[in-house]
Amino acid sequence: MLGIAFRRSYSDRFVVRNEADIDSTSPEIYERIWLTSPYMQIEPAMAFQLGIPILLMKEKGVLAEGVIEQGVTGQYLPEIDLESVSGPPDWSNALNQWIGRVRAVYDNRGKPPQLY
Repeated sequence: MLGIAFRRSYSDRFVVRNEADIDSTSPEIYERIWLTSPYMQIEPAMAFQLGIPILLMKEKGVLAEGVIEQGVTGQYLPEIDLESVSGPPDWSNALNQWIGRVRAVYDNRGKPPQLY
């Protein structure tokens, strides 16, 4: 599963946890921020549950939340900048690792998991 969090909705001012009734939390304010599609949370989460190899990327400027936060899936989340493409992309290593995981799943198809 390959997912790219492109810019979708723009907000001049965005408040997270506004008027939350939990004492240990406080609101976070973001300014001039892009949000991505909610399907960028749903589809990768379903693939992750099923053990399908996933590769997620996000466009520069998109709010990193949920499954597109660094470290949530245990993999490096490359950020792509569509406005300035120069030099080798930093996502080529992540792409090669994902290809290796896809090949491993394909090679092991039909084999039951070994518990011990």
